[in-house]
Amino acid sequence: MCEETFPIYYMTIPVDSLAAIITLIEVTAVIMEHHLRKRKAFLLISVLLAGYLLAACGNLYSTINSIVSYTVKGDTVICQRSCFWRQLLLMIGYITVTDVCLIIAIDRAAAIILPIWYNQRYKLWLLTMQILLIPLHAIGINSGIYANIKDELIPYCTALSDGKNSAMILHLTTSNILLAVTVIIYIALIAWVKCKLYKDSETSDAVSNHHRQLRSKLLFTLAFSLFIHAFTVCLATIIGGIAVRAGNIRETIAIGKYGSVAVANGLLNSLFLYFRMPEIRIAVLKMGRKINRISTFASISKVLPITSGKLPSKTQGLTTTQ
Repeated sequence: MCEETFPIYYMTIPVDSLAAIITLIEVTAVIMEHHLRKRKAFLLISVLLAGYLLAACGNLYSTINSIVSYTVKGDTVICQRSCFWRQLLLMIGYITVTDVCLIIAIDRAAAIILPIWYNQRYKLWLLTMQILLIPLHAIGINSGIYANIKDELIPYCTALSDGKNSAMILHLTTSNILLAVTVIIYIALIAWVKCKLYKDSETSDAVSNHHRQLRSKLLFTLAFSLFIHAFTVCLATIIGGIAVRAGNIRETIAIGKYGSVAVANGLLNSLFLYFRMPEIRIAVLKMGRKINRISTFASISKVLPITSGKLPSKTQGLTTTQ
């Protein structure tokens, strides 16, 4: 029965591995760039990429464990409590992504609608406080799910295996609501910006129009990134709902395995942000050059002889005549 899921499992391993590597590189590059990490939008983008990194690593860990379990025992049967710990990192990653998407939408709304307040009053520490609420949210959600777990055996481990857990149902409902609210905010912002740009084109305020166009470009980039996330999550949710209503466990597994399409979420977004945002590309290339210089210096240090002791003084070895 589990062999039916193996093609999907073997697909998720390279996808998750590639997503983890790319997001790790991008997060590190953005953090290393002083002028980028001081900008509120890029601080949020780095947190978003970190969420995708956690989700990719969590799903990779869960997939490998399932394959090892089947190889050793011949099945993937697991108790719900063990499944919770196996899925924990994946859950934290997706909670982070959902929360930071909403924070980014609110941040862009403030930057576009209230630019003076955003630049002068909206300090970086206020944004940092919002980001710190994300781990608190993740702790609260996962604590509630763990407290409501009935330690029963399940045929295979996924994030939706325990469909009767009230805390899990609440989490899924809340996540869908937050995602819907975020999409609505972006759609409203895009409509507002389009209208504003049309009005600005009729005025002579070229400087204001230019700044608004730059902000609108970032808005469209982040909005499209969210739409990629929303599409994959909605598709996985629909597939999961159909699988739960299947007549038997074989049909449930056969249908539910396609819900793994959500794993492509992080990879698609990381690639999209890399090719869409020149700031991230430049940061990655600069980091690559720094690593290359360090490796070159290390290679040269190994080749050159290392001398010990003090260098001889200018007068050492000279003879004096009386």
